[in-house]
Amino acid sequence: MSFINPSKIVGAMLILMLGFSFLAFAVAFTRKRQKKTVILTGVILAAIGFQLFHVLEHGLQLGYWVFNSDAKPWLTPWAETGRNGLAYFCNLGIQSSQVTSCGAELLHLVGNGIFLSGVLAMATIAKMSKIDDPIIKGTVFFQGFHFAEHCTLTLTLIINGKAWGFSTLFGLLSGSELSTYRIWWHFGINAIVTVLGLLAVKRLYSAGVLTIKPRERMPSVASRRLGLLWIMVAGIIALEGVPLLFANLTGEPSPPQPKVRNSLLSNPLSSGEWWQIFDPYLLATLSAIVFFILKLKERDSLEGKVATSVIDTSSGKP
Repeated sequence: MSFINPSKIVGAMLILMLGFSFLAFAVAFTRKRQKKTVILTGVILAAIGFQLFHVLEHGLQLGYWVFNSDAKPWLTPWAETGRNGLAYFCNLGIQSSQVTSCGAELLHLVGNGIFLSGVLAMATIAKMSKIDDPIIKGTVFFQGFHFAEHCTLTLTLIINGKAWGFSTLFGLLSGSELSTYRIWWHFGINAIVTVLGLLAVKRLYSAGVLTIKPRERMPSVASRRLGLLWIMVAGIIALEGVPLLFANLTGEPSPPQPKVRNSLLSNPLSSGEWWQIFDPYLLATLSAIVFFILKLKERDSLEGKVATSVIDTSSGKP
């Protein structure tokens, strides 16, 4: 069913999701502590749900690279539909030859902005609860750097027609060397921030400072934590070293004539179909929100029963 291409709708939904995530984050600061925690917990769970599928897509892209190391980076049909939709908003002031690239950069920028809102919510709850944790600080550092990188890539593409940043080695690479480096670099940074983000949520949950609380507060493991400096050093070495190694071993600079793209795994599903409205990005985020609401209702129900029991006991009723 492709009589109308839904790409523009998907692109608009992604932009609205980014706006809503930061709006919810801002609204939290106008509420009292308890309601602030409820809103921030919702932002965290929604962002984690989004990021889990985000890193999965980068994993699928890396899998395609294994079979097609000389090919252009492959996008899943959901990512391609989102890219085409966001490219629609790039038409103003962008040359026609750069519109698709602009859509791809915006797709990454919007996606990482959504996860950044969740990471900032984690840091806010940690500060409110006076939790000084290197894992949470490391998550803020790497995702902040990741978001800044995509801001740089998008702005440089719009200004001079070429995306410059750490993930492109500022124009030093070309051809399959560049595509290999970018694929491994972006998979690496997403893997790092996803693992750190999950560990940060686990720390906050264990401390009992989220709206969804454990039955018993878990003991602290501070003595076994790595310091923030070591987390940053290990992450940066993995982030820069592994992609550069694979780029040098398997990639080649741009040849005089472009190579023919290997068709293996190429476009197994076409983009722009209506079923792609059910984008796993959106479904993962919505599922996380529904889970959060159900857990919140369950907690309120339990607190109501406890309160009723206390009243009955104080009045002498069995």
